[in-house]
Amino acid sequence: MLPDGSRDILGLWIETTEGAKFWLKVFNDLKTRGVADILIAVTDGLKGIGEALGTVFPATTLQTCLVHLFRNSLDPKRTPHRMHRVRSSQSTLRRCTMQLPRPASILEISFQTGRGRVDMRVTIFGCSAAIWLLVLASGCATSPRWEQYSAPPAGTTWTNQFRSSGSYAGPAEVNSRMGQVTFNGKPHIAFHNGPTTLVALPDGKWVTLLGADGKPVTSWDPPTSFEWPMYVGREWKSSFKVVNHANNRTVAINANYVVEALEEVTVPAGSFRTYRVRMTNDQGDDNTWWFCPDNGLFVKQKLIRTAGSPSGPGIREAELKALKIGG
Repeated sequence: MLPDGSRDILGLWIETTEGAKFWLKVFNDLKTRGVADILIAVTDGLKGIGEALGTVFPATTLQTCLVHLFRNSLDPKRTPHRMHRVRSSQSTLRRCTMQLPRPASILEISFQTGRGRVDMRVTIFGCSAAIWLLVLASGCATSPRWEQYSAPPAGTTWTNQFRSSGSYAGPAEVNSRMGQVTFNGKPHIAFHNGPTTLVALPDGKWVTLLGADGKPVTSWDPPTSFEWPMYVGREWKSSFKVVNHANNRTVAINANYVVEALEEVTVPAGSFRTYRVRMTNDQGDDNTWWFCPDNGLFVKQKLIRTAGSPSGPGIREAELKALKIGG
């Protein structure tokens, strides 16, 4: 679809298997034929398409179609709030009213789920109301808005596998467990990662990292992590201090965050709907996290220390290998 609302079919491709290699061929073909850029790509969670799209058209926003968004949100394997979501969605559709759209008008739909509110926003280019209701019921829309962080239930366990190079070092695999701790006299959520424990506020912001002896190793002042609500295209800046308690050294950091896409990611633990969030800072870090709002965990990570990093260049990648939701 072009900016003026007109549509064009650029080609048909046939392949026996679906994956990143196939989609890479498709996007490279489009680029060779003159496609300079793609603003938004709307798909149904096709395997490998996010990886291929990010290689050929890295600035493109990848969005999931509405049918698959609803299907994933109502999957009982993904969430215990399935029936609440079904009733909420049905109630919303019954209450939905709208006027005939004018050219380039905006249609907004909101509904409440068991894990937060979802807002959808669609630009309309002069179609009838009936046609656009049909598009919303069976087609694609913009990515959802996740209102607040929801931590994994206490007792949840998971395993991450790592690949490290350069200045990064560490184990190839870490077993983790979700819990709670009292820190400075107040209850906090706790990510027990091997011998260390990441202490965080209920909204997910990191407070301190405790060593095996229970003493702080690293602290963040003020506590830092993602901002909410989260939606594709959101950007924010964050300034904080990182305290290294071993040498009593404090470093001031200025970071820039952007939510680049909502995409389906497949890792050894399964397939997950994730927000791809990128962070760059003035210390030479260029990090990307694939965060799953349904379980409150990083499904995939790529941490890059550039040549400008005080620690020297290095790369650390992580994937979720196994996950068991507690309760």
